[in-house]
Amino acid sequence: AEIDRVRREADKHHKEEIDRKLSEAEKQHREEIDLVRNNMEASSALALEEKAQQLSASHAVALEELRSELRSSYLVEMERVRSDTEEEGEKAIDSVRREMEASSALALEETEQRLSS
Repeated sequence: AEIDRVRREADKHHKEEIDRKLSEAEKQHREEIDLVRNNMEASSALALEEKAQQLSASHAVALEELRSELRSSYLVEMERVRSDTEEEGEKAIDSVRREMEASSALALEETEQRLSS
């Protein structure tokens, strides 16, 4: 009977020791998982921040390229309008000059005919 009691006591003590070690191992395992999770979250947050900065930088570059393209396009269009306006002005001046010359020639001819009559 004493042997059984000692055996039960040893088994109980052994079981408690196993449970304690198992509990400690589970706690350590959970801590390691939490540590890995925290590292992964921090790493992901850092990676997301870096990606956001890269996107922001590339967005700024694209925006500046677009501004430059628009400025260039605007300047080209303004030069075309100026050139067209200049050409139209020259054509209008030439047309008025021709009309005046024709009108003057006609008036001169009529005056010469009246004077010769």
